[in-house]
Amino acid sequence: MSDQKKLKIGIANLMMLNIFGDEAEKKARNYFDGAVKFLEDELGVEVHTNLQAVTNLDEARQTWEFFAEKRVEAIILFNGTFSLTNLMIEIIRNSNVPFVIWGFEEYLMDKKSDTGSMIGLMPAGMVFRNLDKKFSFVYGSIERREVQDQLKVLFNVIKAVLYL
Repeated sequence: MSDQKKLKIGIANLMMLNIFGDEAEKKARNYFDGAVKFLEDELGVEVHTNLQAVTNLDEARQTWEFFAEKRVEAIILFNGTFSLTNLMIEIIRNSNVPFVIWGFEEYLMDKKSDTGSMIGLMPAGMVFRNLDKKFSFVYGSIERREVQDQLKVLFNVIKAVLYL
């Protein structure tokens, strides 16, 4: 066990329930759970999440308040399915930490059914620009090596900046 301070990460799973079907929601939750496990086990960060999914404005408010209470040092907006832009705006405008937005490949394309993960993230650049905030973007499931490597680099940079 290292005596080095753990980076505190908040992660919110932005979703719109009851629109894409149970299979899509289950897969999105599994991707989210896998991401949390990787962050904790492989990157050794302290992960804070208060809800299985952020689906409405009240939950978005609860989420940023939870992150503020926990004093997270970075936030991941994980887009499990298509989600409403106002959920993202509520969290972003009330938080002053580095952000990572994370989308993943449409895992049900072969069944002609998708979750809209990337559609939910498409307005993110506009949101961040209008709020004068910066973000990093991650694309793909945690099983992909390039995603793991990108997260390692991002969080090492955040740690370096915070702890210097």
